[in-house]
Amino acid sequence: MRCLVVFLVSISWAGLVAADTPTQKLAAVDDIGATFKQTLSDISGQVLEVSYGRLLLKKPWFRWEVTEPFPQTIVAVDGVVKIFDPDLEQLSIHSLGLEEYDLPLIVLTRPFDEVQDKFSVQHRRDGEFDVVELTPETPEALFAQLSFVFQGEFLHAFTIVGHGGQTTDVELITYQTGLMLQSEQFELEVPAGTDIVEG
Repeated sequence: MRCLVVFLVSISWAGLVAADTPTQKLAAVDDIGATFKQTLSDISGQVLEVSYGRLLLKKPWFRWEVTEPFPQTIVAVDGVVKIFDPDLEQLSIHSLGLEEYDLPLIVLTRPFDEVQDKFSVQHRRDGEFDVVELTPETPEALFAQLSFVFQGEFLHAFTIVGHGGQTTDVELITYQTGLMLQSEQFELEVPAGTDIVEG
């Protein structure tokens, strides 16, 4: 999904954490693996694209792989983001700084107390779900709102809302916690001859 790069590059994850408030749950999510379904919809709710994949998260490392319909892999390691598009035979590399809080990726890979003041944070209860809504403090941010939905102690879903009303909804299909993930699981190997773009 090409819109993935624009928004985080869209992402999601789940975890079982011992925390009292939704914000604490969000801050504590770590060391997990999940498969996901991602749905892109326009402002009217018309579905534009559905994709499937898997992810790994062990802060500050992150791996996001779309497996269908258009393969794409994103890894973030030590503040460097790599995006590999096999269809384009291209690898893009850039640094992720704290000033780039318009990228949801930093909410996953940075301690939440480092980025919390960049957003207006709201909590609400929606039936059996706890919802954490992050609204950027600056209108220049690339998204209008980022929401995380918890069911009990588990992160259940995640939604990005763009300024034009376009939404990216991520539903977790299966997930595992406490995986003791290792650094080599976040390495990215690309075929010889891949075009590399840095910046």
